[in-house]
Amino acid sequence: MKFQDFYIGFFHVFREHIKSEKDTSALEEHFELESSNPPDTVQVAVYNYENLPAPHHFFRKEFFYVCQVRNLGGTAYLLFSIWRDTHWNLWRRHSWYACSEASSHSEAADWMLKKIIDENSLDLSEGTLEIKV
Repeated sequence: MKFQDFYIGFFHVFREHIKSEKDTSALEEHFELESSNPPDTVQVAVYNYENLPAPHHFFRKEFFYVCQVRNLGGTAYLLFSIWRDTHWNLWRRHSWYACSEASSHSEAADWMLKKIIDENSLDLSEGTLEIKV
C-alpha cells in the first residue's frame, strides 16, 4: 500500500458537505454527522481520552471511520474521524490518512490505524484506542 494525499481524499468524499457548511454538528451526540457519512463507511475504532486535572474534568471520544475514495480509484481509502471540538461545542470531521492499493476497508483501516499508533498521533498514555475491525 502507499499513502495518498488525505486532504484531496477528504475533499473528494465530503465536497458537498464542505460547500454547504454541513461538515459540523452542534448536537450533543455525533450521530447527525455520522448519518451523512458515505454509504460504504465503516467505523473502525473509538478513541477514549480522559484527563482529570483539577479543577476541570475533560472527557473526549473520537470515532474513526474508513470509506472508499471513488474519484481516486477502486483501491483508494480515507481514514477520518468525528470528534468533539470543546472550544466551539461542535462535532467535526478530521482527515487522518488516505491510501491506495488496499484490497478492502479492513486492510486499509489496519494499515492506517497502525500508522497513527506508530507515529504517536494519539496520546495512548492518557487514553485508549478500541479497534473495531
